[in-house]
Amino acid sequence: MRGSCVHLGMNRYAGVDALLDEHDAYLHVGDEDDEDLYYLSGFDAPDPFTLLRLDGRTVLLVSTL
Repeated sequence: MRGSCVHLGMNRYAGVDALLDEHDAYLHVGDEDDEDLYYLSGFDAPDPFTLLRLDGRTVLLVSTL
């Protein structure tokens, strides 16, 4: 369901956090057509944006939509 974040009790960051055991951070750049970015962020935007996962925190870098 696009446009809203549906949380099913699963950790959507489990795979990313597993990668972070070996790396310092995870950076994902995409746009409105990037389903992986939408799944990780739960955020839908008409412009490209960036997701940064670091130390168990998620930061979205967006333009002034």
